[in-house]
Amino acid sequence: MSGLSRRKRAALALAAVSGTLARAAHAQRDFPSRPIRWIVPYPAGTPTELVARLQQAVTSAIHNPAVLRKLAESGVEPVGSTPAQFEALVGDETARWHPLIKDLGLLLD
Repeated sequence: MSGLSRRKRAALALAAVSGTLARAAHAQRDFPSRPIRWIVPYPAGTPTELVARLQQAVTSAIHNPAVLRKLAESGVEPVGSTPAQFEALVGDETARWHPLIKDLGLLLD
């Protein structure tokens, strides 16, 4: 890039920033109309029976009348899902966001 004038480098930087902002705005256009998901993580290799018990306990807890009332006051509508549904969701979200993350060159620190 050293062969480019200062003015051309500034124009390229401005174009890159503008493109990044446009993609970020596009990615957020559905918020908050899209559901917000709370995830209960567990380590890889956790026995399926334990995962099923955790899922059942969380679903039971979020459908407790007192919890439902508090969530409704906050504008939250709980929806329980199975581990298989969550796995499908992660696959869909990965396919959706991977191209943008790659285009932006985002990395985890």
